[in-house]
Amino acid sequence: MKTKRLIIIFVCMALIGCQAAAPSTPPASITVGNAFRVAILLPRKVDADSWNSSGYQGVLLIQKELGAEITYSENVPEADFEKVFRQYALDGYDFIIGHGNQFIPAAEKVAAEFPRTAFAVDGKYGGNNTNLGALSLREGEMGYLFGVIAAVKTKTKHVGYIGGVDNPSQQEIVALYKRGLQATDPAVQITVDFVGNFTDAEKARQLAQQQIDAGADVIFLLAGAAGTDVHAQAQKAGIYTLGWIEDLNHLAPKAVLTSNVQNIPMLLLRGATLVKQGRWEGKQYKFGMAEDVQSLAPFYGLITPEEQLLIDKVKNDLLAGKIDTIP
Repeated sequence: MKTKRLIIIFVCMALIGCQAAAPSTPPASITVGNAFRVAILLPRKVDADSWNSSGYQGVLLIQKELGAEITYSENVPEADFEKVFRQYALDGYDFIIGHGNQFIPAAEKVAAEFPRTAFAVDGKYGGNNTNLGALSLREGEMGYLFGVIAAVKTKTKHVGYIGGVDNPSQQEIVALYKRGLQATDPAVQITVDFVGNFTDAEKARQLAQQQIDAGADVIFLLAGAAGTDVHAQAQKAGIYTLGWIEDLNHLAPKAVLTSNVQNIPMLLLRGATLVKQGRWEGKQYKFGMAEDVQSLAPFYGLITPEEQLLIDKVKNDLLAGKIDTIP
């Protein structure tokens, strides 16, 4: 009996000690007793384009590296953004991601309702300094570098830019693209057009043809699925293009000079890691070439050694912080 009483006393003391050590209100970013749970909302289908695919690959990487329980909703209509965010929060997900700037208004509203849940959007956004932040790349540095490349390769002194939606992210990239052009060759002119969405391939082809007819011989494309066919269109016209998100040389090997290869899955993993570690501050987090979250694809023999030297010098200056990439 004495032994049993000692065991009971020991167990009780241990339980009391554990209860005293445990916080009464653990932060939502720390999973207590359950798997770390992550959800993502995608604006289009997983296989619609590289942007949506990258979001899906991101949660798969989070699952692999952090042992997270993951889920996703694809092709979410704007009218349902709030509902889907709210349902994931009610279901107890620790980290909920909206894959694009268009999710910001809905995320703001739902994040205010669930202050113990971490929310993020992928894009340019300052956050609420508590539980809603943003993950983005230093896209301006690559926009500047693309401006240098376009200025080096243009023979007509006229280049183009075709974007999907005119939003803060694209505005920043365009501003730095222009800055890189002007720093390399002030005589180069630029035409900027926006499709209005990321899916209208016919409009993107029309805009590209207008730019080609006006003399543009390098076109920077950031229009998602809408711009996919333009690379082959450019190759047929004998001009160059610049790609975004992944290496697009296979679409038109004689036209695609290079691409900004964005490691969006790694970007999402960085955000999820901050949340799981309890370090999420609800602010803008930016990563770039220095963190290997974005890089230049190969040039596949489309530039000369002299051009390569110049581009490498600018790239090194960007990494060293010698070039201003603030819009």
